[in-house]
Amino acid sequence: MATTDRVAGKGGTTTYAGTTFHVTSWEGEVNAEALETTDSSSGSYREYIPGLVSGTVSADYNIVTTASGMPHDVIPRGNTAAVVLNIGGSGKTLSGSVLITQVRYRNPIDGVASGSFTGNFTGTITEPTG
Repeated sequence: MATTDRVAGKGGTTTYAGTTFHVTSWEGEVNAEALETTDSSSGSYREYIPGLVSGTVSADYNIVTTASGMPHDVIPRGNTAAVVLNIGGSGKTLSGSVLITQVRYRNPIDGVASGSFTGNFTGTITEPTG
């Protein structure tokens, strides 16, 4: 199989209060509720219609000093951030406004200081297509 059909995973960006920084890895999930509509005319099969859509995202980043401070100072928990997550060099993205629910910090003695955040999409979620 040719390797040209693969996409290298390459970060994304997060923007909050006009400051953009790059993530080192990310994971996103989008879900749709299935609302059951089964009734006596369903012929022994369950039937569903689509319900609410929700999503979560988590991302890792290196802590770097910028003119406005460190990224963890820019995106505090409890606030929303515009998130655009690139799927490698494919030109496809997962994006939306995310309510940051958790922020983590790592400070290894033998590595780069880094952080991560987790949050819930709020409002419209733009998913990659085609």
